[in-house]
Amino acid sequence: MKPRRLSLPVLSILALAMAPWLGAQDRVALIIGNNDYPENSSFPDLDNCVSDANLLKRTLEAVSFKVIYAENASRSAMDEKLTEFETAIPKGGTAVVYFAGHGIEFEGKNYLMGTNAQLQARSRLGEESMDAETFASAMILAGAKSSFIFLDCCRELPKDPGWLTRGTKKRGLAELHVFGDIIIAYAATPGQAALDGQDGNSPYAKALAKWIPSGLRHGELFDKVRLEVYESTQGAQRTWESGSFLTPFVFASVPGAVMPPPAVPVPPPTPPAPLSAATVALKGVSLVHELRGSSSVIRRVGFSPDGRLCRACDDSGRVHTWERDTAKVRSTLVACANGPVYSFASSGDGQRLVTGDAVNAITCWDAQTLQTLWRVETGSACWGIAIDATQQNSSLMVADTKGTMAGYDLATGQQRFFIDKGNNAYAVLPGGESFLAGGAAGMERRSTRHGALERTFEPPGDWIRNLAVSPDGRFAASAHGNRGDHSPDPACDNSARVWNLATGEMMHHFPGFQHTVSGVAFTRDSRFLVASSLDGTLAVWDSVTGQERLRHATGQTLMDLAVAQDGPYVLTGAGDGRVTLWRLE
Repeated sequence: MKPRRLSLPVLSILALAMAPWLGAQDRVALIIGNNDYPENSSFPDLDNCVSDANLLKRTLEAVSFKVIYAENASRSAMDEKLTEFETAIPKGGTAVVYFAGHGIEFEGKNYLMGTNAQLQARSRLGEESMDAETFASAMILAGAKSSFIFLDCCRELPKDPGWLTRGTKKRGLAELHVFGDIIIAYAATPGQAALDGQDGNSPYAKALAKWIPSGLRHGELFDKVRLEVYESTQGAQRTWESGSFLTPFVFASVPGAVMPPPAVPVPPPTPPAPLSAATVALKGVSLVHELRGSSSVIRRVGFSPDGRLCRACDDSGRVHTWERDTAKVRSTLVACANGPVYSFASSGDGQRLVTGDAVNAITCWDAQTLQTLWRVETGSACWGIAIDATQQNSSLMVADTKGTMAGYDLATGQQRFFIDKGNNAYAVLPGGESFLAGGAAGMERRSTRHGALERTFEPPGDWIRNLAVSPDGRFAASAHGNRGDHSPDPACDNSARVWNLATGEMMHHFPGFQHTVSGVAFTRDSRFLVASSLDGTLAVWDSVTGQERLRHATGQTLMDLAVAQDGPYVLTGAGDGRVTLWRLE
C-alpha cells in the first residue's frame, strides 16, 4: 500500500492545532492550588485557590507553556511536583511557578503551606510547608533564562499557635532576595494580605489571566495587573514585584501587539587588556575656565547630555548654565526663591531639567524655555535626584531629608513608588532597568520601575555622599565621609570605592583624603575614576587596576564633580561659589 500524503490545507490545519504546543518544549510552568486544609489546622479552608490554579493553567497553556499541575497538594506532593518541574526545565528556557493557597512569613522567610499543614509546632514547619526560595533556586540551578514566581497567597491570617507570633514580623509575605534573571511577583505588597475574591477567582488571578495573553512586555504587563487589582479591590490590595531581566520578556504574541525587536546576542564584557604605564599615565590636569555667576555654595554640578553645556545649582536657589567652550552664561534659572537647590538632573534628550530644593518640592522644567512643566510637593527637602532617560516613560528617583525615597514618572510627575528608607545618592545603570541608592544604611540596587530591591552590597562603613556607574555597566563607585559639610572627622574613612556590579563585591578602596569625598565619576571609556573631596583634592585612578594616576590640589572646597562623556573634561563646584572646568591631559 502506498503511503498517503497530506494536502497543504490539512497540514495547515494540523499546524494551527499544534501551535500552542510547538513552543512548550522551552516553556514550563508549575501551578499549585490549595483549598482544603485539615479540620484541626490553624488555617481555614479557602474557596478559590483551585479555581485560580485552573485559570492560570489554561492561560499559560494557551501561550505555549507545558504545565505541571497540582491541586490540594500536601507538602510531600508539592516536593514531588517540584522535582518533576525542575527536571522539565530546559537550559535557556522559561520557567514559571504559580502558587495559590496559604503562605506565611516566619523569621524573614516565606513558607508555602501544603494541605497537611496544621502549624501546631515550629519543628513541623519544614514537614508541612516549602520555603519559596526553594522554587527560585530550582529554576536558577536548572539554567532557565527567564523565571517567574507568582505568589498568590497569604489570603487569611492563621490561628496563632503561640510560636508563630514570635517569629512573624508582619502580616503578609516577606520580600525575597534572589539574584539572577528572575522576577518574584506578589499578589500583595510584602506585609499585606491578598484577597481570596468574591466571584470564583482572586483579583490577582483574574488580572494575570487577562494580561498574560496581551502581548505586552513583562514590565508593562505588571503595571496593568497592578492597576487592575488596585481598582478592583478599591485600593485594599496592591501588587508588587522584585527582580529584573536584562531584556524584556513577552508571554504571548497577538495580532496588533507591539513586540520588542529581537534581542541581539551581546557577548559578556571582556576586561580591558593591561595597558603600559605610558598609555595610561596622565600628565596632569589643566584649568580651562572659571565659570562666573554664582557666589553661593555650589551643591551639584553636571554636563548636558551632549557635553556642550555646564550646569551648577547653589544655595541661592539658582541653576546656572554656561556654554562649555566659551564660558558664556546661557541661562540662570531661579528654581527656588526661598532656599537652596540641593540637586538637579537632565533628561537624556536634554529637553527636561528637574530640580530638588530645600522648600520641599521637585520641579520639572523645559530646559530650553525654563518654563515649569510640573511640580510636586514632597513634604521635605529633596537631597538627591537621578533620571533614567533610556525608556519611553523615563523614571525619576528622588531622596528627601526625612529619610525616604520615591520614584516618579518624568513625563507626568506621577509617583511610581515610595520607600520609607533614606538614601541621598543615586545613579542609574545602563539600560535603565535598575538604579543604585546609597546613604547612611549602605548601598543597594533597585528597580527603576517599582523600586523593588534587587541586590545589597557589602557594608560600606561611612555615609555615602555620592554614587556613579561606569558607562559600560561593569563598575560602580561610591564617595564616603561624614554626613553634611562639617569639620573633618578623624573617625570617618573619607574614601572612594569601586564595586563590581555583577558580584556586588568591592574591588578597590581609595583612602588618603583629609575630608569627605564629595563626588565620583567615570570617564567615558570607563577606564578611569575621578573623585573630588572637601579637602580640595582632585584624584584619578585606573578603575581596573586600582593604580592612582593623578592627585591635584585645587585649593578649593570641592562640593561635587562631573565628567563629560564627549571629551576629557571635568567640572567641579566649590563651597565659595566657584565652578571650574578642568581638562585631563
